[in-house]
Amino acid sequence: MRKYLSLLLLPLIIFSCSEDKIHQGEIKYEITYPHLELGVFMSAALPKEMTIVFKEKQMLATLKKGKIFSTTVLSNEETESVRMTLTFDENRIFCDLNKKEVQELINSQPVYTIDSTNKKDSIEGCWATEYAVTSLNDSMPPLNAWFTEDLSIQNGAWFSAYGSIKGMPLIYDVERYGMLMHANCIKFKEREVEDKEFEMEADLVEVDFETYEKKVQELFDLLLD
Repeated sequence: MRKYLSLLLLPLIIFSCSEDKIHQGEIKYEITYPHLELGVFMSAALPKEMTIVFKEKQMLATLKKGKIFSTTVLSNEETESVRMTLTFDENRIFCDLNKKEVQELINSQPVYTIDSTNKKDSIEGCWATEYAVTSLNDSMPPLNAWFTEDLSIQNGAWFSAYGSIKGMPLIYDVERYGMLMHANCIKFKEREVEDKEFEMEADLVEVDFETYEKKVQELFDLLLD
């Protein structure tokens, strides 16, 4: 009898755990560049803020600088899908990565050694764990990262150098295109996220991943020149 009772209670336990998570919301990050000496032009041109909206297992990260440019990454940890967009000058493009291209993206990330410090704290209302992050062959050493498991996104960094960490990053580094951006959560808001917020602009032209990466690299080369 006890065996059958346990089986009956198992779905309720799983459902209860799921209900404890926050399923929709918006995170704002302050962006800094710890390894760059920012001149007047770079300081004016580089983005200082990033926004992530999420709903269930889907999340959209947006990095933009006024009307100069905008890049987004739409990902889904459940389907392991990634879509990237770029609007800059005459470039209005997007790419849907296939499985091989997703693996190429993962392989292009720096290789980090990641260990939990067992330190926990509240960051903008989310309970988070600190991770010590090191890289032996990196001229731009990363800072420690903080991840939360309070959200429905449970592997938000699955396609990045932090793929081994469970949860959603609140403080972390993004090393791409010859620079390192440090993202620090400055605001979290639980709110209803509409499906249309994940839709891209209709006039974007599809390109392959190689072309997309080349165009974004050209953009940041221009900003860092």
